[in-house]
Amino acid sequence: MTGLPFVFAVWVASERVDNLLEQSLSEALGLYMDKREEVAAIYSNLYPAVDIYHYLTQRIQYHISPNYQRGLDLFLEKMHLLEGIH
Repeated sequence: MTGLPFVFAVWVASERVDNLLEQSLSEALGLYMDKREEVAAIYSNLYPAVDIYHYLTQRIQYHISPNYQRGLDLFLEKMHLLEGIH
């Protein structure tokens, strides 16, 4: 309807985290990204009925692009307008 992609899920904190935690989480993501295919291969053996390898390596976007950010911003804006409607 908007021409923008929809963001189905994000990891967020309810309040600002300190810089050390933010840096640690970013480093953990970087380590995972370096071994993503290896991790996906391990987990794909646990659930053979689901293509976990494809899901973890091709379907999930681990960084939000500007276009997805615009879609998320528009969604949040529309949700804010609906807050008063019951």
